Amino acid sequence: MKICLINSLYDPDNRGGAEIAMKMLARDLVARDHQVTIITTQSNNFGTGIYHEKIDKIDVYRLAAGNLCSFSKLSQFGPILRLFWHFIDQVNLVNYYRIKKLLKKLQPDLIWAHNLKGLGYLSTKAYHDHQAKYWQTIHDVQYYDPSGTIIYQQKKNIFYRFFRWSYWQLNRLILRKPDLLISPSRWLYDFYQSKKLFTKTVYIVRRNPLSLAKVYDYKNIQEEKLNLLYVGQLEEHKGIRFLIESLSESEFNWQLNVIGTGSIKKDLVAIGKGNVQFHGQVDNTEIGKYLSSTDVLVMPTLCYENSPTVISEAHHNNCLVLASDIGGISEMITEGNNGWLFEPGNKQDLLDKLVMIKKTDLISLRQKMLKPELAVKDYIDFLLLLD
Repeated sequence: MKICLINSLYDPDNRGGAEIAMKMLARDLVARDHQVTIITTQSNNFGTGIYHEKIDKIDVYRLAAGNLCSFSKLSQFGPILRLFWHFIDQVNLVNYYRIKKLLKKLQPDLIWAHNLKGLGYLSTKAYHDHQAKYWQTIHDVQYYDPSGTIIYQQKKNIFYRFFRWSYWQLNRLILRKPDLLISPSRWLYDFYQSKKLFTKTVYIVRRNPLSLAKVYDYKNIQEEKLNLLYVGQLEEHKGIRFLIESLSESEFNWQLNVIGTGSIKKDLVAIGKGNVQFHGQVDNTEIGKYLSSTDVLVMPTLCYENSPTVISEAHHNNCLVLASDIGGISEMITEGNNGWLFEPGNKQDLLDKLVMIKKTDLISLRQKMLKPELAVKDYIDFLLLLD
């Protein structure tokens, strides 16, 4: 079968779980002898037209921005220009015709779209017009909020609220209905239903697959300390500053390992002092080694999350998780079984849970954990059976 995978970014331009999932899906589909092509964006602001290359025997077509800049460079703009960029992205006729031309050339039997930011939301009309099966996987709230992020209890100014309302209403007109909507969490599906987006569509809730790398045995290397791990972007909305500042006021011994990069790293190094070790970006296949010497993975996010891959990775490695009770996270954690939840941004609740965890028999709890069934092969088998 000819399958065209579509996403804002593709290897080596990786930003999060959607890109990791895309890479795994592409490789598994190729291994099954499907003819796979990928449509994504160029990271170069000055690219033109469509750039074609082969990666792991997969034809990758990278589209130039057709906008003020490429999606990967958007953070370099100020807030006003970013809002203007988002409006152009919604009605990007340049990329609509590029994608329509590509689909006519490739003639896929299945179009499987993921994040569309930078490719243009009008591209869904091109998928729909092509007459092939069209699947859409949703990963965040980008079709309602242009930033793709909603922060807990944050109040936006009236100008932004008006723009978001206009953006949302225009998307209700632009976005075409897929033949199958795939949501990694019930929360995200329900969110879009409440916003009258992707309504009356056949859907399934299915968590993103994992690469299922080697699982390492748990090593409690410093029993007098609580060994914690954070994996993610070093940005305010991910709650990493909140976590380090809260831990600095705790009365128990702790050690925090931090994996990831971001714009506030220098600030975090200054407040982390000797108890925090920064490891930068780590290959996804190496995460298991860190989880094996970790008592608890902490996910202190302050924004509404869908179905964070890092939580699935932790559970696959029998690692317990302490996370903010927000978005789809609560669907992944059973209190006292595979982790615990705390109120987002609530320092006392976070510290109380950590004190309780320090008194818990973590070895026994880890041994009783049930691993999620998230192999890529099983994920694709399930979806293809629906076809």
